[in-house]
Amino acid sequence: MNDLLFLAPWILVPAVLLAFVPRGFRLTVLALASLFGLGIGLVVSLGGPDSPRLVYPLFGLAVAVGALLAEGAALLVRLARRRRPNG
Repeated sequence: MNDLLFLAPWILVPAVLLAFVPRGFRLTVLALASLFGLGIGLVVSLGGPDSPRLVYPLFGLAVAVGALLAEGAALLVRLARRRRPNG
């Protein structure tokens, strides 16, 4: 568990920063970070099972998760601000 705690700032910092930007930019960051996280292994040789380069995809996926959290938080705020008709 402690080995993955270094990912918390990589998830929370983008989530906080992306919470205040337009939705299109958040979705662009989500798409690019997902593409990086899933596709970096095709471009760069990540080495064997003990290679430190195996964390490269985790950075992209962590930023993608942060963007997803920011989008979810923005959606919840938008739903909370919506006026409901009396009835």
